[in-house]
Amino acid sequence: MHASLSGSGRVNVDVHGLLVQDVTLADYGVGGSLTSTTRPSATSRSDTAHIDATLADSRLTISISTHELRDRRHRKGVVALRRGLTDAQYDVTHSTSRS
Repeated sequence: MHASLSGSGRVNVDVHGLLVQDVTLADYGVGGSLTSTTRPSATSRSDTAHIDATLADSRLTISISTHELRDRRHRKGVVALRRGLTDAQYDVTHSTSRS
């Protein structure tokens, strides 16, 4: 069996005051995304995944979407990274098509 994996990704980083002051986590702004697709040649099946992540205001947000044949899933999580703050949220969405 032969398969292929292709994709692309991008990351942007911004650090406020990096050259003029001591920086903390709150000074960082990071955003990125990654998309990948696998395609086995023995079948017509194609799986895709897309990931988005951001770090802003000391909060990490991650969103993952997958699509496998007729099955779609979406997961999203947020974690607060501030000292003394323990806030975390997570959501999962799942759908199946019968086409």
